[in-house]
This record gives sequence, C-alpha cells and structure tokens, in this order.
Amino acid sequence: MARGSSWPRRLLTWACLAVFVVLFAEIFLRIYAPVPMLPRYIASAEYGVRMNMPNQRYAHTTPDYKITIQTNSRGIRSDFEIPYAKPPGTKRIVALGDSFLMGYGAHPDEMLLNVMVERLRESGEQVELVNLAVSGFGNAEELVALRAEGMKYHPDLVLIGWHDTDLDDNVRSGLFELRDGELARAAETFLPAVKSREILFRSRVYRFLAGSSQLYNWFRDQVGEAVKTLLADLRDAQSAAAQAKQAELAPPEPAPELDTPEGATDETAGEHSYAEALTLAILQEIEVASREGGANLVLIDIPVRLNRTTFRSAYPTTPGFDRFDVFEPLPVFEAKKGELLYWERSHGHFTPLGNRIVGEGVADLILERNLLEPPIDP
Repeated sequence: MARGSSWPRRLLTWACLAVFVVLFAEIFLRIYAPVPMLPRYIASAEYGVRMNMPNQRYAHTTPDYKITIQTNSRGIRSDFEIPYAKPPGTKRIVALGDSFLMGYGAHPDEMLLNVMVERLRESGEQVELVNLAVSGFGNAEELVALRAEGMKYHPDLVLIGWHDTDLDDNVRSGLFELRDGELARAAETFLPAVKSREILFRSRVYRFLAGSSQLYNWFRDQVGEAVKTLLADLRDAQSAAAQAKQAELAPPEPAPELDTPEGATDETAGEHSYAEALTLAILQEIEVASREGGANLVLIDIPVRLNRTTFRSAYPTTPGFDRFDVFEPLPVFEAKKGELLYWERSHGHFTPLGNRIVGEGVADLILERNLLEPPIDP
C-alpha cells in the first residue's frame, strides 16, 4: 500500500521538475540569450500558393526591435482595404517578394516599399502600392500570385524582390519545370506546412507561445533548421538517384552553356545551371504577364550581408538576366559600410537605414526610366 501511494508523489515530483526546467529555460533565454520571435501567419490562397492570413494583427519581437504587423482582408500588410478597381489618375505598383519586401523588422513608415511610395509622391506622382509579398516566397510562387491575384489590381509597374534563396526555392517548390527548354507548370500547389500552421494558429495557446515564448521559438528554430537540412539531403539523394537512372537509360545531353556562378564548384555547376535556367524562364514569364497587363517590371536585388562592412550581390550574372531592369543597392551599401544596415540579432532584415536606401533608390530608378508609363515594346 505504501509503495503504491508513492507513485502519485513521484509523478508530482517529476511534473514539478519539468515545470521548473521549462520556466528556468524561458527565464534564462529572456535574460541571457533572447531569440527573435517572428510568428508567420500564413494561409493557403485559392490559387495554390501561400498568402498572409487575412485580418491579423500581431507582434514581432526581437532583441533589436518590436513591430506590429497588420493585414487587411486580402492578406496585404496594410491597415486599409485596397479595391481591385484602380482610382482614375492613379498609378498602381504591385510588389511581390519575401519577408524583406513584406517589411520584417520595419514599422509601416519604415518599410522600403512605403519609403519608395513616399518619395514618388514627393516627386508629384500619384501612386498606390499593393504589397503582395509573403515571407518565404520564391519567384515561382510570385509568378503564380501575379497571374492569379496581382494583375487584378491593374498595375502600371510590377516589382519583384530578388533574394539569394530564390534559385533553390524555385526548384524546391516544384511549381514549374523546363520541358524541352520551355517553362511548364509541374504542380498545382506548393503549400509547405500551411495546413498544420492554419490549424495551430486557431489556438490561442499556440498563438501565445509563438508570439511570447522564448523557449518555444528557440525550439522551433532548432527543429526548423534540422528539418531543412534533412530535406536538402533527401533532395540531393533523390537528384543523384534520378541522374544515375537517366545515365543508364540514355547518354547525357549537353549542359546549357551558362557561366558557373561565383562560388560554385565543378560538382555543383550543373545543378546551379538548371536552377538559373529555370529561374530565368520564370522571370521572363513574369515579364510577359506584366507587359500583357500594361505594366513594366523592376527587380530589386537584396544584397547578401557577410558582415557589417562586406556585402555581395545575390543577382545572377549569367547571360539572360541582364535583360531586366534591376535596382542594385550594393554600391550605396558599400559606401555606407560600417553603419547598421541589417539587424544583427533578428534574422538579418533591413534596419530603417537599409530600408530607406533601397526604397529611395528604387523610386529614383522608376523616375529616371519613366517606368510608371506604359511599357515600350523592345
């Protein structure tokens, strides 16, 4: 009887110990090693890719800043609605990109796209912004979203954010592939972990943990990196197996004559060449969709930060990519080296200074090249 009665005490002891460990870890992280808490309120759009959850208001808190993100009924980061119909006399800019264009790390008036709009308005342009950026977006998703949603806003200009991850993202999404050198739709949807995220964010407990718990966000980051590494290893193994099988069936076709990207090895050159060929085809299709709707296209190169004084361009230098209008802030960033252009304890997004440099530079490019006017046929 005495032995049986000890089990509840043992369970209680272990439960108390577990609670103590969790509380200790939470307090330790908050005081000595705070981690960024950047909950991603992502939903599935009816056109098969991710979108921001509509009608949300939530905080991003990091050791560097605390901002509030608000979305309207269409998932746009905005505190007002934007109808599809364009007001008379107004020029519309539709932007698609990842967390940099969505404005992670920035209050609304600091976001590079809003800085751009303000500068354009100061120059006398009557412009309106439709920001369809979604954290994690690649160019393949941007093309799908532009066709299905972006062109409904009748843009005069389409902006695409270019990030160092886009090449891999475009292959990983599986939305498009090259068939006989032509871009073809390969999958109707790309919604990684979206359904589970939608379910989790319906819970107030989960929303609290995602937005307030240091320990939870630390754990999620660790698991996320481990899963990302595992998926990359699996993709490499599948790719190697597919190439080996193809080699058994037929002699290999000559690889496309593209320059090897800087930093690529001989072993990775073929993989990078396919990713670049696929990406170039996607960007060309974005250009076609934009021009068919009467809009110009501009790409915004997001430089890769190596340290506070060293940056590199993420934009490919291989043939074909130079056909697009690209704003490259690298020269200005290098002139400002030593100043805080990227947050350094918050997943590396732009500071207000970084946002202002890019936003003003894009506006100046638009004005210089008269890109709010109808496109001129090449």
